[in-house]
Amino acid sequence: MRYLSALVALLSTWTSVAAQQQPPVSAADYTRAAKFLSASTTPLVSGVMSGQTWLPDGRLLYESSIPEGSEFVVADPVERTRTRAF
Repeated sequence: MRYLSALVALLSTWTSVAAQQQPPVSAADYTRAAKFLSASTTPLVSGVMSGQTWLPDGRLLYESSIPEGSEFVVADPVERTRTRAF
């Protein structure tokens, strides 16, 4: 029991010291972090699906990002096919 009390005291002291040593977050930090949000990274990624809609015949219509912009795709799970809608 004595060791547990000493361990708890040590950990609480270490935690408070570690919390005090954290550098403040600056506006430049937030600006740098914003570059990694989806608005900045989405144009760099292709193949992202959005706007999925199941059609009455069981096929799936969705929009997919491609390097040129986007394309609409119809996927048929029964036939195992994937084709451009337009």
